[in-house]
Amino acid sequence: MSSLTSKINVKNISLIISLLFVGFFLSSPVWAEGQCLTLPSEMYAQQERDKELSKEKEIEEKRQQKEMETQVRKEAIAEFFREKNKNLEVDRAENYAHYVLEAGSQFGVDPFIIAAIIIKESKARHSARSRVAYGLMQINWRVHKQNIAKAFSHIKTLSDMMKPKNNIMVGTYIFSCYLNSSEGDIIRALSRYYGGKSERYVRGIFSYRQELDNRFAQKINLLIEGAYGDM
Repeated sequence: MSSLTSKINVKNISLIISLLFVGFFLSSPVWAEGQCLTLPSEMYAQQERDKELSKEKEIEEKRQQKEMETQVRKEAIAEFFREKNKNLEVDRAENYAHYVLEAGSQFGVDPFIIAAIIIKESKARHSARSRVAYGLMQINWRVHKQNIAKAFSHIKTLSDMMKPKNNIMVGTYIFSCYLNSSEGDIIRALSRYYGGKSERYVRGIFSYRQELDNRFAQKINLLIEGAYGDM
């Protein structure tokens, strides 16, 4: 009798285990029809969307940072011009700073070097003239007019070249040519722009650029401190 009961119990236990095993697979949502295929693909798609959003966010942050740095450079240059030329109006200084940034971007020249040349050459006086040089960047019209006409079809006369934007564009273009032919050597390029070796001239340019670097750094630091102060 006990042997029979034991056999029945074993059979019952086996049956219960079988039913539980089958029930688990029938009821489990993981193994519902097609779900084992759709879940990984949905997860992958979400991961890809997250990556794309992360890239877009990074690009936008870089764009905003670049815009902010450009604005700070413009302010630094405009203030620098007004500091060196007390008679320069705010609007005019800001316009000159904008032209400097535009020229620097177009010809691949450090805008602080351009601003330094302008102060060294003319103290940011657009009507400045010497015996042979004219305008903000003191360009020798007689020497350069043929090359200027080739590079700038809209600049045909000395009067055209005296306009602030044109003068800054032309001066930056000429300096960029010297910089390229000097294999990036700023000292040699500045000497050629000056028309001969002059340690005093070069030191003056570098000193002005350092002033601009310092002014820019101070403004950036103030922005950072302000951002953290608002948190």
